[in-house]
Amino acid sequence: PGQRVRTNFLPSAMPLALHAALFLPLWYVPVESREEGETLSVQCPYNQPYRKMLKAWCRYVDEGYCSILVSTYSSYGHYRYRDQAKRTTIHDNAQNGTVTITMDKLQADDSGVYRCTLYASPRLYRLLEVQLVPLPSYLLPSSCFPALSHPG
Repeated sequence: PGQRVRTNFLPSAMPLALHAALFLPLWYVPVESREEGETLSVQCPYNQPYRKMLKAWCRYVDEGYCSILVSTYSSYGHYRYRDQAKRTTIHDNAQNGTVTITMDKLQADDSGVYRCTLYASPRLYRLLEVQLVPLPSYLLPSSCFPALSHPG
């Protein structure tokens, strides 16, 4: 069964000074648009002192709570997101301090906010957050403006 876990900030994962230096508000969440059926791959860097900690990928549910889809310990697959968890993999490369999340065969109902986290049960410490928006191909910018599309 899935787990609903409160997400905390990990100060050293993304220093406040970095936000200030980039002139981004603290609530900025990058948007990843993909065509339905495509794959999303997200790389989440972390500092070496955290290399032995578990990592998790969760879907934001409501204020401060995240439903774990996969972790470096096991797959959870909350009942609501079980199909999505089956299409999601996680790989931790402790050597270079990066955890990679891959979500295959994106569907419209995959749309939402996701968090790459350090997992110290029962807590999740946010490393990276992304808003995923799978779209039909006719709504993607390259289909609206073919001259702007990138070759092959």
